[in-house]
Amino acid sequence: MSRPAYFLGRSTARLYRRLLAFAILLLAFGTVAFAQGPEIAGQWSSLQSWPCNNSAWVPTHAMLLPNGKVFYLSSYNDGTLPRIWDPATNGVTTAAPPGYNVFCAGHSMMGDGKLFITGGHIDNFVGFAHASIYDPDTNSWASAPDMNAGRWYPTNTTLANGDVLVVSGNTTSAGAFDNLPQVFQAGSKTWRSLTSAVLQQPLYPEMYLAPNGKVFAAGPNPTTRYLSTSGTGAWSAVATSHFGTRDYGSSVMYSPGKVLIVGGGGSTAGTLPTATAEVIDLNTATPTWQQVDSMHFARRQHNATLLPDGTVLVTGGTSSGGSFDDGTLAVHAAEIWDPATQAWSVMSSNTIYRGYHSFALLLPDGRVLSAGGQQAGCNAEIFSPPYLFKGARPSISSAPASVAYGQTVFVGTPDATTVTGVSWIRLGSVTHTFDQDQRFLRLGFAQATGGVNVSFPSNANLSPPGYYMLFLLNGSGVPSVAKILRIAAGTGTIAGKVTNISNGVALAGATITYSGGSTTTDASGNYTLSNVAAGTHSVTAAHSGYVSRTLSATVTAGVTTTLNFALATAGRISGTVTNTAGAAIAGVTVKVTGGVVATTKTYTTSSTGTYLTAWIPIGNYTVTVSKTGFTSQSKPATLSTGATTTVNFTLQ
Repeated sequence: MSRPAYFLGRSTARLYRRLLAFAILLLAFGTVAFAQGPEIAGQWSSLQSWPCNNSAWVPTHAMLLPNGKVFYLSSYNDGTLPRIWDPATNGVTTAAPPGYNVFCAGHSMMGDGKLFITGGHIDNFVGFAHASIYDPDTNSWASAPDMNAGRWYPTNTTLANGDVLVVSGNTTSAGAFDNLPQVFQAGSKTWRSLTSAVLQQPLYPEMYLAPNGKVFAAGPNPTTRYLSTSGTGAWSAVATSHFGTRDYGSSVMYSPGKVLIVGGGGSTAGTLPTATAEVIDLNTATPTWQQVDSMHFARRQHNATLLPDGTVLVTGGTSSGGSFDDGTLAVHAAEIWDPATQAWSVMSSNTIYRGYHSFALLLPDGRVLSAGGQQAGCNAEIFSPPYLFKGARPSISSAPASVAYGQTVFVGTPDATTVTGVSWIRLGSVTHTFDQDQRFLRLGFAQATGGVNVSFPSNANLSPPGYYMLFLLNGSGVPSVAKILRIAAGTGTIAGKVTNISNGVALAGATITYSGGSTTTDASGNYTLSNVAAGTHSVTAAHSGYVSRTLSATVTAGVTTTLNFALATAGRISGTVTNTAGAAIAGVTVKVTGGVVATTKTYTTSSTGTYLTAWIPIGNYTVTVSKTGFTSQSKPATLSTGATTTVNFTLQ
């Protein structure tokens, strides 16, 4: 009896499996001759040659300017010669020189549209301490004060008030890191060092301003943290990602507080890059990393780019393992991740390996510029996503040049009835697989005659001051050409009173501080912090003889937020822990809970069995001691102002 046509013999099945595997390899590592149409898989342009002084000095850093042109820097000695590419003409012009080599720098856009450049290249692993500001309107540079030390491969992060956090970077050698985070205060053009937040981070760490006003370190290390930039700074643990170290992977904040990390790893002998992806939602009470669908192809040295329809494009990279930048298994096929389904779709393939020193940057017309790569040479190509092949585009006929936080503004369009979405994407600033500026928001809107009324963000933690692309989208997900708008650093006020928690008496001379400045209370205990950037801030009140206290305040532009503090005077608890024979017990855990301001502190007894708490708020406490092999004990303690209360324990 003959077999049905669909029943394959073992040898035929093996052949089919091999053909399928070969097809997948072609898809990943070569040009896809049998690809679907551009409305499904997008389309790549032909290569464009860009000028360079040496074929090994390739485009490496790219920043989108408010005029829609692209400012870029090339590698190695070409870092002294910035250039500007015009998407309208494909022409390249030379920009003013910065006066030193800004290759391997950190970069971001300031609230006024100027570029802020930190560090630079003296030699491999040796960075400049310089900081500079480039003005694209005048094509000129201005020097900012030097940082505390050199930084080679630092990361810039724009904060809610327009200041810029700078972290990491090598100073004088591969093993020498600048572990001191610093904040460039844009108003005074001075540096503020976060001396309580000294920490060694990887080079070019992936940092994001979070909805709570802190800065989230998403990678490449698996231990992810918040950095508070208030006062002298403080780190706090958030969560651990699953894969491990994703060196030369990529990440994006694809929605406020939601971060995607993807690919990376595979740089050491016997290891391979990963195709895995993970997401975290910082808006939840206890954020955790969740694994989502993997890419179709493992990659390192790739770029992830936010698109106007809310999806994420991944381009370039290599699947080769055990080396830093091996293009043998170059991945030519792009992929798009949809946050709604958490699934990946394979796109069309480019023609050249783009790995180390490549970048990808969203353009105002919705296309993505892909350029550089140490093995690619001085050239670029452009990817047009599928949404550009799905029919007519909406258009924007009028829009203001700038908006304020929380403002609703009319945006003119002849296509108002077809608009189903409005996207707001910060101008990109990308290098070494990470965009130090891009972030995506969906804006609320309402139909109006001849246009739409668009509601802009009220919280600068979600949308730091600066320039953004505004896209209108229709029901097919087709975006308009963007209008580039500035959102100004709207400000509000924090005001309140500081009192003694025990008797309500006003405290004069208390110091009130937040990341943007400080003040002192008057004779009635009142204070006012003016010109505070919209967003959430940590505010600390301190007074001699009292325990300082930190509270959170959310500021809305044009509004006064009330924040009162009740401070407690302080006392201490001390004691000795012994066994029944009277011998001191070292290493006992001492937990202190209570106080007129809810307080929990943990200490450990010394080699002599003693402990002494810090100065903590007065009031009634419970002191609990515990150690393996002994029965735990608890005792009450009452603290009074300026006094030390003794609580001893004998453990059995």
